[in-house]
Amino acid sequence: MKYFTTTGSPPGFIALLFGAMMLGLVSQGALAAGTLSGTTISNSATLDYSVGGFGQAPVTSAPSTFVVDNKVNLTVSKLADATILPNSTNQVLYFQVTNNGNTNQSYALSTSVNGVPTATMTNIRIYNDNGATPGVYDGTNTLYVAGAATVAPDGNIKVLVLADQTAPTAVNGNTAAYNLIAQTTNAGTATITANNSGTGNTAGVDVVWADIAGSEATDTATDGRHSAFATYTVAITVPTVVKTAALLCDPYTATLANAKNIPGAMTQWTITVNNPGATPVILTTISDALTNVTLDPGQVGSLTAPVSAATCVPGAAGPTATGFHVTASANRNIGGTVNTTSHYFTSANDADGVDENAGTITATFATVLPVDGAHPTAGQLNAGETVTIIFNTTVN
Repeated sequence: MKYFTTTGSPPGFIALLFGAMMLGLVSQGALAAGTLSGTTISNSATLDYSVGGFGQAPVTSAPSTFVVDNKVNLTVSKLADATILPNSTNQVLYFQVTNNGNTNQSYALSTSVNGVPTATMTNIRIYNDNGATPGVYDGTNTLYVAGAATVAPDGNIKVLVLADQTAPTAVNGNTAAYNLIAQTTNAGTATITANNSGTGNTAGVDVVWADIAGSEATDTATDGRHSAFATYTVAITVPTVVKTAALLCDPYTATLANAKNIPGAMTQWTITVNNPGATPVILTTISDALTNVTLDPGQVGSLTAPVSAATCVPGAAGPTATGFHVTASANRNIGGTVNTTSHYFTSANDADGVDENAGTITATFATVLPVDGAHPTAGQLNAGETVTIIFNTTVN
């Protein structure tokens, strides 16, 4: 009877690997890249036989040997898009480059526009993600240099693509997408790793590009490159404006709760401006053209409700405010008052910040909401803050 068996080298490799896996020292994920390039695989065939019923010494062939070649494979993946504001700088798209091959490699990185942008971005740069906070540009990150980093099989590097949005007219929802393109280079250099797949196999380490196509238009499969894209999206906080009307009284109905919206009736209007976003907004002006009503000049320094039909008279003591009553959601400077929650403005067409002229009310927020400690810009409304303007009118 004859038996055929094979033995492999390097010596003890299989046994060592098996033992390590059994001990939990080598994970299956760590082997995803395959056998390292440059590894020598050597096998011999051993023949067992007998003559005349007597077993003979086994006969072993000379080893058959080859070297594992370099399978160049990589993946670029997006880790994070970015939402940006107009006229903002150093905005970050976050990427990862993974070495899926079986050889230590480096990468030359570049960017290109993906699709047709509607947001204008400038000053595109690539930085290493080596700052204090992952995925964030904090000024301590360093510029990416091709060949400076060597990535082992199954290893990766993370990088930041930075850009500036310098067009203050950017519209909410505008976008600009950018490809990050990684070209495989020899470890520690900027020299592109050459592809040998078009020539015959040699005794040395040959190279085969085995990557898939990426997002960039010219990034095809098996070209030693890969790419993915991420997107900048302009996200402008849009403040909300809500105007409500509350009937206060009419001069003829004794019970105020039963008042009707008849000529001579008094109405209290509240205009509320809110910042629902996460970033400050700078308010400029708000206007309100009154129709079929007349602004009540009211009394100085008060905002009280009428107590009877008899007091439902424009300018009478008690029922209305002095022109306008402005409140804010947090203590701050309002008009000429420091660290308050409310302030009264006259209805005269003057420079106090809230005026009525020819039936149109206008509030100039740079005057109404001046600079204070938490608001370095006049008219600034921080995230979650509100400002209200309250005034009374009579129905014509």
